Amino acid sequence: MLREELRPLEFRLAFVSTTRAVQLSESTGRIRWIEFAEPRPFTPAEIRRLSSALDPDVSMICVPSSAPGSTAQIPGILTCGSTHEQMSLGAALSGFPLPDLFNVYANEPGMIFACRGNRPLLRLKNGQIVLPTIDIFRKGAIAEHLKIVEDEIHQIARAELKDEGNSECASDSIRTITLYFAFLVRMLHRMGSLGHGGSMLLLPHGYSIDDSRLADRVRIKYPRRKTESWRSQIEWVKAIRTSLHQYEPNIREAVSRFPREEVVSDIHSQLILMADFFAGLTAVDGAVLLTSRLQLLGFGGEVIASSPSLHSIKIATTDNKPTTNHSIESYGTRHRSVFRFCSSLEDAIGFVVSQDGGVKVVKRVGKEVVMWQDVVPSTHTQ
Repeated sequence: MLREELRPLEFRLAFVSTTRAVQLSESTGRIRWIEFAEPRPFTPAEIRRLSSALDPDVSMICVPSSAPGSTAQIPGILTCGSTHEQMSLGAALSGFPLPDLFNVYANEPGMIFACRGNRPLLRLKNGQIVLPTIDIFRKGAIAEHLKIVEDEIHQIARAELKDEGNSECASDSIRTITLYFAFLVRMLHRMGSLGHGGSMLLLPHGYSIDDSRLADRVRIKYPRRKTESWRSQIEWVKAIRTSLHQYEPNIREAVSRFPREEVVSDIHSQLILMADFFAGLTAVDGAVLLTSRLQLLGFGGEVIASSPSLHSIKIATTDNKPTTNHSIESYGTRHRSVFRFCSSLEDAIGFVVSQDGGVKVVKRVGKEVVMWQDVVPSTHTQ
């Protein structure tokens, strides 16, 4: 909970034996074990010194278990590379996850994450334990809603290629590396990293800035006519399907080549830039409005939707099940605006990002408005 010369202490501790650290280094070829000539004491002062030289996205300070009554020590450091971080941010198409070790990550005073590899287990925020909501893009109401859009991308790509003969294996391989969720994950992470918070409303395809259905729901201060994110998504899938035909029946080899294909890499770079651009628009007071096909309708949106019967929402638990009612009056203006909008439009999804980078997702499920809080967006799981 300290700062070092105005800089927040940022570090990652891995609880692992020296023997296991050596095994990881020898077996993977991508993890390096750097052992000190003499173990260092495991103390706050030593952590402060090491943290100034070690990037927690690349290196893990190792602490083996110690016998009761003995003093814990730091025998060395594991360097693991940063591709795991780039993948989790939607900025890389391939890479390696952190080793499957219990580790503790701290990135600012009063904020500590307990993880297993890349997977967060819990967060300690200002002395309170918060259990993160993971994988809402892969299962549950949000995933089911967005999967319809993902299917549309593949259907259009197949129709344009007149591609009806691909094997199920090929289709499954393509689906595992779709860019649609990576785009959303990248956008949410970028919104959080900007540090000002913001909100984003994802509307069903077919809505426009002149749509009468929006007239009594939102006023858009900065409307926009057209963006090309959707087209890029389709071209991405077309490029992958074309590549698959070249390498079948060795699907595994084809998939491994995608990140190195020039056309695929170029499309991915364009989408990263667009996701970052959309995220930046949240700096303007008001909501950013996108369609489910990632067409930007505008930003600086003032929600005017009225929902007189909405007095409470439900919070989804870590297993995607709603809990008891929570009064909307316990939330700020930004949250209540998103609650009202989603209550008035069942097929909308709201994203709210706080100044500390916390992500909340809101959607009406049946008659209830449900919020998934402390969401950890990720393009992959372990």
